[in-house]
Amino acid sequence: MAELWQPMDWGRVAAARMGEFVTGFVSSATIQFRVVAALMLRESRTRFGKSQVGYLWSLAEPIAVVLTFSALFRALNHPAPIGSSLPVFFATGMLAYHNYRRTASFCSNAFTANEALLTFPIVQQVDTLISRGLLEFFTSILSLLLIFGALHLVWEVALPVDVGPMVLALAALSIIGFAHGSITAVVGHYFPSWPRFDELLSRPLFFVSGIFFVPSALPPSVRSIVSWNPLLHGVELMRSGYYPHYRSDTLDVGYLLGVAGVLLLVSLSAERVMRLRSERDN
Repeated sequence: MAELWQPMDWGRVAAARMGEFVTGFVSSATIQFRVVAALMLRESRTRFGKSQVGYLWSLAEPIAVVLTFSALFRALNHPAPIGSSLPVFFATGMLAYHNYRRTASFCSNAFTANEALLTFPIVQQVDTLISRGLLEFFTSILSLLLIFGALHLVWEVALPVDVGPMVLALAALSIIGFAHGSITAVVGHYFPSWPRFDELLSRPLFFVSGIFFVPSALPPSVRSIVSWNPLLHGVELMRSGYYPHYRSDTLDVGYLLGVAGVLLLVSLSAERVMRLRSERDN
């Protein structure tokens, strides 16, 4: 009878429970990593085809916008707000904004595009979102290298002074685009017409995100309003990494990363709630 009252070795029990948790977490993370990697490969083949030429088509839109606005500003005798090259100025702004916009658009229809795969229990909605977000981020890095490499070779413009802030800007804007697209996908799951409405609401961001101007050129009252736009801070961070002597009074990296983190948490929570409701209804 006394054996029943022997003290339990709580340390050994806690270690065993922790071991089980770590083992389960590693196993789940490994499975999710493989699923996301497979989805990324499938998405890349669907989007770009099986040849390397398909990747070059992803550069068509930002290059077309850069060349178009460079020609327009040159025709109007409008100098570059920073530096001496209009293509470089527009490229720094367009690549940053294009990264956000493409990620948001790509993730917004992740559920409908992978509807057949979601019938498999191993594939979750969040996997389709992550795979599309990562694919767009790596595509943006490739676009950054190719476009600025081409500008350096063709127009002999200077290479970026510090690539680190430029990559950080792309990462932060990718997270914001991922969160935006994920929330759109979740809302669109219940209201199918929402993605089109969301695209319409998002179009003004193209004109207030600093692609065509620098915040210091705006009146203080206007600058205080547009500075709430996190995309503007992403563009400013991109340009601070390229231009050696550009110091933005508007740039707030903490604000940019804070907005990205909050939106990421909200988007993942929304996807989780949607998934739990779907499992409960089924």
